[in-house]
Amino acid sequence: MIRYDASTGVIELDGRTLQGFLSWLAMDHSSCDVPDEVRADSALLDLSEAERAGIFVEGRPAPELASLVEALSSPWLVAAVEVTGTGERASHQIWVRPEGGVGVVDTGAGQYRLGAVLPGSLPAVLVRLALWGPRPHGGIADDMVLPLELVDPVRTSGGQAAADALAEMLSPSPMRDDLKAGRWRCVTITTDWSPALLSDVPARSDAIVVMDTPSGLARYEPLPAGIRITPTTMTALWPELIRLTQPASPPPDRIS
Repeated sequence: MIRYDASTGVIELDGRTLQGFLSWLAMDHSSCDVPDEVRADSALLDLSEAERAGIFVEGRPAPELASLVEALSSPWLVAAVEVTGTGERASHQIWVRPEGGVGVVDTGAGQYRLGAVLPGSLPAVLVRLALWGPRPHGGIADDMVLPLELVDPVRTSGGQAAADALAEMLSPSPMRDDLKAGRWRCVTITTDWSPALLSDVPARSDAIVVMDTPSGLARYEPLPAGIRITPTTMTALWPELIRLTQPASPPPDRIS
């Protein structure tokens, strides 16, 4: 399924078609030596349907989608927002270049919406995708260090059973009550910068993991042994989001 609104540049498509579209863009069409897996994935895109929808013209992406294709094909930054909870998992992704970006929003039931993203608005876009907003202070009163194997299933898999196991280890608190009642969402935001951005700056990957409940926010902080869960706020998270979405500074000898 493909729907394209040329007036807004928004493309709606199902998961298989999205996978095929991204694989088609990643494939070297001038080479005969294309891995079978890539070729099979790209075949999930029905080119005839893509042309009828208007996103392809004569076997190639439509000219007005050039900036979108460039961002998807060779991004400087890839950001992802993964959300787990008691229901269906959501997975959003954003590809960014200095001149523009594109986001894929998981709208549920295996459907996705693809559209332009302004690079300067990326921190605000991540907040919207995470569905973060003002929360009370004091969901948990103090930091706690818990085993990774107890905390991580809430982030990776979700589900109420994982939340119940975590709640049993928390001190009595409003956040513990929210977890037991199923009023929670775990949000993981990751950013990966292209190693080709600056040849003498190492590739950088970062992540923020936050438990979001009506009573407040708590952040996961990895330790050599275990995970620290610490109360946080949107005011504290905002500078972190800006840092994650800014490229690493070049070495001093690269600054003129």
